[in-house]
Amino acid sequence: MGNDRRLWGLTICGAGLLAGLALAPLGLPALLWPALALLWALAGSAPSGLSRGRWPLLAAGIWGLAAVLVSHRWLLWLHPLDWIGVPAPLSLPICLALWLGCGVLGGGLVALWLGLMRRLDASRPSTALIGSLLWGLAEVQLARGPLFWLGLGSSALPGDRLLAGLAALAGAGAVAAVQLLIAWCLWRALAPIPGRRRWLLAGLALVAAAHLAGASALAAIAPQAGATERLLVLQPAIPTRHKFEPRQQQALLRFLAAAQRRTAPEPNGGSAAASNPVQSNRDPSDQLQRDPIQSNPIPGHPEQRQPLQDPTAQSHAIQGNAVQDSAAASAPVQSAADQHGTDRRNTDHRNTNHRNPDHRSRNHRSTDQTGTDQRPAVQSVTHQSTAAQSAAAQSAALQGASSLVLPEGSLALGQPLPLPAGIEVLSGGFRQEGLEQRSSLLRFDPGTLLASGWVDKHRLVPLGEWVPLADLWRWGGLSAVGGLEPGPASRLLERPAGSVAVAICYELSDGSALAAASRAGAGWLLASANLDPYPLLLQQQFKALAQLRAIETGRWLISAANTGPSMLIDARGRLIDQLPPGLRRSGLMQLHRLSALTPYARWGEGPLLLLLTAAVGTRLLERRPLR
Repeated sequence: MGNDRRLWGLTICGAGLLAGLALAPLGLPALLWPALALLWALAGSAPSGLSRGRWPLLAAGIWGLAAVLVSHRWLLWLHPLDWIGVPAPLSLPICLALWLGCGVLGGGLVALWLGLMRRLDASRPSTALIGSLLWGLAEVQLARGPLFWLGLGSSALPGDRLLAGLAALAGAGAVAAVQLLIAWCLWRALAPIPGRRRWLLAGLALVAAAHLAGASALAAIAPQAGATERLLVLQPAIPTRHKFEPRQQQALLRFLAAAQRRTAPEPNGGSAAASNPVQSNRDPSDQLQRDPIQSNPIPGHPEQRQPLQDPTAQSHAIQGNAVQDSAAASAPVQSAADQHGTDRRNTDHRNTNHRNPDHRSRNHRSTDQTGTDQRPAVQSVTHQSTAAQSAAAQSAALQGASSLVLPEGSLALGQPLPLPAGIEVLSGGFRQEGLEQRSSLLRFDPGTLLASGWVDKHRLVPLGEWVPLADLWRWGGLSAVGGLEPGPASRLLERPAGSVAVAICYELSDGSALAAASRAGAGWLLASANLDPYPLLLQQQFKALAQLRAIETGRWLISAANTGPSMLIDARGRLIDQLPPGLRRSGLMQLHRLSALTPYARWGEGPLLLLLTAAVGTRLLERRPLR
């Protein structure tokens, strides 16, 4: 008996680990189904002697614990916490406690679900339907609270976008429920019972039907049906542990001011970029050496430029050098009232650079004074002409941008823009509402320095941004921005060019809120985040959730994140463009404002609730006694 339990314990633990690995970034449902089938087996016909008492509940808890620990292992990257005042000896134990606590909560929920399935007799098809729907709806409900990141509903991405297409019909809850039903059929097909072949065929039919339904739902979305908007997305790549240092704050404002200059038209109808074509086309590697931020890429974030995946999409990536200004990169930020004189000096400096040969090329040639540089002068002229044409093209593209977008927490409390907004600015920041401080997505009208509209973050990170009874504890939490208060639940940001649905950081896991905003008139989705100091694993999970939200709502999505992922996703969940993670870059991205509603955006979880009601009603009519 003891050996059997140990063997089953190891098997259950392995199944939980497999379930955790099957989630993003892999996103392979076929790996998830065997793990779920073993969970169904625990609920139904565990070996004799192992199906009594608390053993099945304990095994289910182990399954859930293992799955959560693997899928949420990025929590360990919180260590070290000394930058927020946590002593070094306590940092790792606190991070481990948070990680294990999340695993224990996940395991407890799985154990409760399995206990209900055992009570209802898991071998009955009606129980399979009820249990699958309950799990899917529970994930949706948990996503509205503060303690949920991702689950089975997002497991189909990025590996199986056709299956994820079911989200356009009934949301992430439907994706989770269908996979549990597939796993139930697999369990029945492998169990030593009569009629196993029937359940195998039923499972295969369910897999095919789910993919056909998802493909049809995706095909019904017209991603290029609406008017277009072009947005310049800024990715500052400032490490969170140094974010509030004065030097980094000044560098961020310089980055924003340079972008504002490049996108705002000059009084004579020209552009700042056109006045200095050579200077605006400096080699990116040269700029990495000159810029104090770019010379320190975030560790663990290799530069990987993602290719365009939709050849018909008009997404134009402008690297960070397209919004750089040499004078702005070295001068301190000034107020708008003092900027005019500095701009004149900067203009004189740019004109001087334009009259003289490119200093970078001159420095490069100075290392070859022995006569090894034999390039004809005509090549230098041709190079400068090509650079000028490239600068003019970049300038024209930037001049067409309708908005500047910055990630979560870019602007400090009460911080105005460094320059009056030439175009609309959408920036993460902080604001004061009475006695409460809130994290927000701030909107700045053209020609203004102060925000005129905002959406406050509603889902705050427990023990990070928000601490229960913080006044009694006198503790701001495990974050440099602790002590925040939640804002209203609505995710709708109204603007003259058309409303947008906003998700700030891990609010992206709540699909129902973004669907409600789309129903209220949002034409596209904006995700604003700061995922530093977490590893690329979290960025990949964030990307999978962004794809899922785009499919659910049938809306284009733009993400602006401090270290990534800053990206563009179309209404069918395809990744169109992405800036390299961990590096200071900018990208000009074009999307379509859409108004058509997917079935999920129109009805929400209504179809799942109706199906659950019908399943429960059918079960009651069977009038069979419970186990």
